[in-house]
Amino acid sequence: MSESLKVLIVEDSLDDCDLLVRELKKEFSPVDYRRIDTREAMLECLKETWDIVLSDFSMPNFSGMAALETLKSTGIDIPLIIVSGTIGEEAAVDLMRAGASDYVLKSKTSRLMHAIRRELQAKQKRRRLHDAEEQLRHMQKMEAVGQLAGGVAHDFNNMLSVVQIYCRKLKEFDNPQVNYYVDKILGVQNRSVSLTKQLLVFSRKQTGTASVINVSHVLQDMQDMLQRLVGESVELGLDAFNDLFNVKADRGQIEQVIMNLAVNARDAMPDGGRMCFSTSNIHFAEPQLIGAEFLTGNYIVLEATDTGHGMTKEILNRIFEPFFTTKSAKDGTGLGLSIIYGIIRQSNGEIAVSSEVGRGTTFKIYLPETLEREQPQSLPVKTETSNGGKETILLVEDNFELRSLFVETLEAKGYDVIEASDGVAALQVLEKNPKNIHLVITDMVMPKIGGRELYRRASQLDKDIKFIYMSGYFEDASVTDARSLESFYYLQKPFSEEALLEKVRKVLDS
Repeated sequence: MSESLKVLIVEDSLDDCDLLVRELKKEFSPVDYRRIDTREAMLECLKETWDIVLSDFSMPNFSGMAALETLKSTGIDIPLIIVSGTIGEEAAVDLMRAGASDYVLKSKTSRLMHAIRRELQAKQKRRRLHDAEEQLRHMQKMEAVGQLAGGVAHDFNNMLSVVQIYCRKLKEFDNPQVNYYVDKILGVQNRSVSLTKQLLVFSRKQTGTASVINVSHVLQDMQDMLQRLVGESVELGLDAFNDLFNVKADRGQIEQVIMNLAVNARDAMPDGGRMCFSTSNIHFAEPQLIGAEFLTGNYIVLEATDTGHGMTKEILNRIFEPFFTTKSAKDGTGLGLSIIYGIIRQSNGEIAVSSEVGRGTTFKIYLPETLEREQPQSLPVKTETSNGGKETILLVEDNFELRSLFVETLEAKGYDVIEASDGVAALQVLEKNPKNIHLVITDMVMPKIGGRELYRRASQLDKDIKFIYMSGYFEDASVTDARSLESFYYLQKPFSEEALLEKVRKVLDS
C-alpha cells in the first residue's frame, strides 16, 4: 500500500507542477499538494504541516535559494529538494552548502522519488531522536525534583512525629478545652502526613505492598465509587477487558491512580461530558518508545479518556511536575498527576498522554505482565502486645527532639535506653559490649553512617542482634533484604508512641 505525501511545491509553471504531481502519484497515495511562487505565500503555507518541499531553482519572482532561506528562517524541520530543468554545478554546490537536502533534474523523476523517500526516512529518524532527547530531559528533571521532594518529606516527617507525640501527651491531661485544640492540631497533622505520603510516592522513596492484581477487576470494584466521584453530570463508561494480563503492583496505589484520573477528568468538564476507562492487552515485539522508556514484551493498557477542555502543548509539557496546576489554590495542590507518575514508574510502568484544546484528553498507562496468579485479599490479623519491658535498647536518631521523645517514651515503659546521634556513635557503643544491647532502633538516613550500613557492621559484632528501622522514606527499596523489613522491622514516620512500643515488644519477643 502506497504511503501518503503532503508536499509544498515552489514552482511558477502550472504545467511543470502538474507533471511533477502526476509522477508523485505513481509512488504516493494520496498526494496532497499546494503550489506557490512567492515568499509571502510560502510563509503562509508553512503555518501548516508538510512532509517535504520541492522547489524550482529559478523563477521570475522567487528562487530556490530564496525558498531555502525562507524555510530556514522559520526553524521548521522540513526537507527541501531543488527540482530544476537546468542547474549549474557551482549553484548546486552553493544550495547544498546552504542546507538543501538534494537537487534533482526534472527529467530524472526516478532519482527524485528515491531522494524523497530517503529524506522522509531521515526526517522520521530525526523526529524520533528529538522525541527521545525531550523524554530524557523531562525524566532527568523529574528525577531531580523527586530527590528534592523525598528529602523534604523525610525531614518533614520527623517534625510531624514530634507534633503527634506531644499532642498525645497533652491529651493525657484529659482537659476538654485543651483536647479540643489538640484534636484540631492532630487533624492538620494527619492532613500533613497525607501530603508527605504523596511526595514520597512521587519521589519513589516509599514503596507500596506489591501483589498480583487484575486491573479490570480493580476497575469493576470501583465502578460505583467512580460514578459518585465524577457526579451526575458526567457520563461514566467502563470497558474492562475480561482476559486482561495480571500485573504486580500495590492495589491501593493503582486505585489512587484511577481516582486521580477521574477527578482530573471531572474538573476538566465543569458543564458535564463523558469519561471512559478501558483496559486491554498489548505486545511489543520490537522496542517501542512510551513515555521515557522503550518497552518490549507484554503489557496491559489502562486508558482514561474524557471529553473535557483539553490542554495546550505548554501545559502538557508540565503536567507531571509536582505543585504545577491550572486550578486555583483552593481547588488543588497540583500533586494529583505527579502522584500518578510516581506510582506508575515505581510499578515499572510508563504513562503517555495526548490532548488537544477543546477535544479532550487521553491518558494511557502501561504496566508489565506478570505470570503470577491473582490472590484473594485477606484480612489483617490483630495481635496483642505488652506495654513494656526491662531490655536495653540502643536508639540511633540524628534529630534531637525526636530522639528525646523516643527515649522518654521507652524509659517510661521500663526499658534501659542508650542514645546515639548517628551511626558512628552507635558503633562505638556496640563495640564496647554488643551482647548487652538487646535491640537497636535506628533511622535509615543519617550523616556518616546510615541504618543499613550500621546493621551490616553491627552484625559482624553480634550476628543475632535485632534491629528496627525507621525513616521518613524507605531509601534504596530495591535491595532484597529491605523489602522484607517494611512489615515487621520497619516503622514509617510519623508514628505514634503506641506503634513504637508495639513494634519494640514484637521484635524483642520474636
